[in-house]
Amino acid sequence: MRSVSDRPGYVEGCKETLAGWCAREGWELWTVFTDICSGVLEADERPGFTGLLDALDMHQAVAVVVVDGGHLSHRVGVVASLVRELVLRGIEPWVMDGGLPPDVERVLSGRQSRA
Repeated sequence: MRSVSDRPGYVEGCKETLAGWCAREGWELWTVFTDICSGVLEADERPGFTGLLDALDMHQAVAVVVVDGGHLSHRVGVVASLVRELVLRGIEPWVMDGGLPPDVERVLSGRQSRA
């Protein structure tokens, strides 16, 4: 998850939301990684995301769940970059609010956005 500032109440609320959703899906929530940043940083500039990638390299997992696409970034290029890092590890990204933004889906599938 990503938060633009250190907001413990917000982060705890997101953790509870993730835990409830995972329980309803029959999944075990292993841990939650958090970055406190504006969302424009690339994967290697986000300690929470790099910690997630390190953990995925050490533990068996099949999915990463985020509350909404904004928890990755508000910039399509950054979201696509982060999701690619997951996909390269065989991890499926799940977004609780219904999925990745269509522009990100197009970037990941290699299709060009029509302007």
